[in-house]
Amino acid sequence: MSQRLVILGSIAVGALLVALLAWNPSRDRTRHAQGPPLLVYCAAGLQPAIEPAVRAFEAETGARVQIQYGGSGTLLANLRVSRVGDLFVAADHFFIEIARSNALLAEVIPLARLTPTIAVARGNPKAIRSLDDLLREDVHLVLANPDAAAIGRVVRDTLLARGTWDRFETRARAFKPTVNDLANDLKLGTADAAIVWDATVRQYPELDAVPDATFADAASEVAVGVLEACTQPAAALALARFLAAPERGGRHMAEHGFAPVAGDPWVRSPELILFSGGVNRVAIEETLRAFEAREGVGIQRVYNGCGILTAQIRAGQKPDGYFACDVSFMRTVGDEFHAAVELAETRMVIATPPGNPRGLQSLQDLARPGLKVGLANEEQSALGALSARLLRKHGWLEAVMANVVVQTPTADLLVNQLRAGGLDAVVVYEANTRAAGEAIAVIPISLDGATAIQPLAVGRQTRYPQLMRRLMDTLCSEESRRRFETTGFRWRVPSP
Repeated sequence: MSQRLVILGSIAVGALLVALLAWNPSRDRTRHAQGPPLLVYCAAGLQPAIEPAVRAFEAETGARVQIQYGGSGTLLANLRVSRVGDLFVAADHFFIEIARSNALLAEVIPLARLTPTIAVARGNPKAIRSLDDLLREDVHLVLANPDAAAIGRVVRDTLLARGTWDRFETRARAFKPTVNDLANDLKLGTADAAIVWDATVRQYPELDAVPDATFADAASEVAVGVLEACTQPAAALALARFLAAPERGGRHMAEHGFAPVAGDPWVRSPELILFSGGVNRVAIEETLRAFEAREGVGIQRVYNGCGILTAQIRAGQKPDGYFACDVSFMRTVGDEFHAAVELAETRMVIATPPGNPRGLQSLQDLARPGLKVGLANEEQSALGALSARLLRKHGWLEAVMANVVVQTPTADLLVNQLRAGGLDAVVVYEANTRAAGEAIAVIPISLDGATAIQPLAVGRQTRYPQLMRRLMDTLCSEESRRRFETTGFRWRVPSP
């Protein structure tokens, strides 16, 4: 027997050694390199910053990326036809919004800001001092095509608002497809003036900017959007997060004259912490799992009674987000979070064994002698606080409490004990009863104040405000709405 054990042990050790020899720790890091490369459509004017940032992403992650450069409008036109690719980086949010309205984009992450400026050759040989000087007969003016390039669209709309676009359109000697074409014309001396991005002037030492207040309020937002056609969303979103990270893509943006916006720090697989009241679990769990898979991130859920969760927050814990069972508990920690969104609501109900054998019809009936009642704990949960508030308001609290044999921090524990046969009635949320089906009877409580409203908020000190914003968007989506409504909630988010 002992010899047989020795043989089996040797086999096991051998198998382990083979597995260790076969394991290559760098293979996980470069696993993405074995898949198809990410395809990125990028505005040509952003190339100086995007190109080195993407190559740094490849070096750090092992991913492969192909980039097609062009005018934002031209790229968008191509996307409408091909509907192939992973990311779209536009120099103006206008094109991002068009892509959204055409159902081409899913997530959008801001990267930087750009402002139009008058550009001339170094030394300003034509002595151009203002926008009006561009209309002089001796100035060879070139502009960007408004339908092809973001800078062209922003300039046209700004001048249309001033009622002067027709004059500049007539004076322009040529309309170029990209901002880089304008800069090269000035550099080569084939044009005297153009209107380009402020970052473009910083990238070309042969150019000077001419200050003019006309475009001071015409700042454009550079953003990257994940295409609906993307087949590798986790990889694409990782690249988008990399481009937005201050110490990664943001650094390259700043080095090339762009004004980067504040993005999340770069972490390959970020981990979020979400505090949530127990009643919300049935409605959000599937959405959270889908978000984790799509984004390539992790979410640590902490489900509990809201009294316990808010006590932890007041004691110093800093979750990235808090999804309360009722607005009354969100208010107690409101200083720790940004403004909350009220996602849903659910009614309080009385749940009994099937057929309601005690014939209970109202909250007052729970005071009948001889009943065994379960309530949520007033200090530990929003449901307990709401139940006590209702009973106290109507003068039934003392009589009902005389029948209470169990108090729990969450309602699902009450439902479980009711189904186990130890109780005659419990007060829970309607959303807690949906999964039980015909295993319990449900009696609505028709009193003012018997509805709980579930607010969701992002922590003020989260390291990942952009990631949390996308999680908020996902939880506010139509798909999430369907999950709430099928689990006993009513939706409160206004339609867009």
